[in-house]
Formats: sequence, C-alpha cells, structure tokens
Amino acid sequence: MRRILIVCMVALFAFADTSFCMALARTAQEQNQNGQVLTTPQGHRRLRHEARRHSHRGIGGAFGEAGRSAGRGGRRFGREMARGRPVRAGAALGRGMGGFGKHSGRGFGRTGRRIGHVTRRAVTP
Repeated sequence: MRRILIVCMVALFAFADTSFCMALARTAQEQNQNGQVLTTPQGHRRLRHEARRHSHRGIGGAFGEAGRSAGRGGRRFGREMARGRPVRAGAALGRGMGGFGKHSGRGFGRTGRRIGHVTRRAVTP
C-alpha cells in the first residue's frame, strides 16, 4: 500500500512540475510576441571607493586617513588576540601603524608645502 501511495505522489509532483514549467514558458513567449524584450541592466554598480576616489586629498584628509588606518590596525589586533593568534595580531597592528606613518607623513609634507607657499607669497614683493 505504501509503495502505491509513494508512486502516486511522485507522479503527481512530476506532473505538477512539468505543467508549471510549461506555463512559465508560455508566459515568456507571450511577452516576447507582444514586443516586450526583457533586458538585464548594463553597466556596473559604483563601489564605495570609486565614489570617494578624489575626495580627502588635502591635509585634513591625509591626517584623517592616518587615524583610520591606526584604528583599523587596532581593531584587527583585538580581533586576532581574541581568537588566540598573537603573531597575526602583531602583524595586523604593524600594518595599521605603517599606514598611520605613511599618511601622517603625507599630511606633514602637505602642511610644509603650504607653509612654504604662503611664506613665499608674503615675502615676495
């Protein structure tokens, strides 16, 4: 009795699945006959760094990036220490501090350049 019931259920599901697929295909054909063309959107989604690529190019942006880099290093340090990986934690902190030094240097360089330009304009007759 169970075998007959299982065979009936399988046949019912197979028939329902094929009829559903045929109905979808028929609907798609009708849409194409009406002149509707289904297209996918072209182009790519703008990523966050693409939208902000040219912002923060001044002195404050450089120092701000230095602080963000140090913060990322500290956050990764804490995460790795919590997971019991002290060597990776030290590497993550070192990378963050390296970015801190890099961007701080850029900020100090831009500051010096600006001071030099302002001083030259003030002194030049």
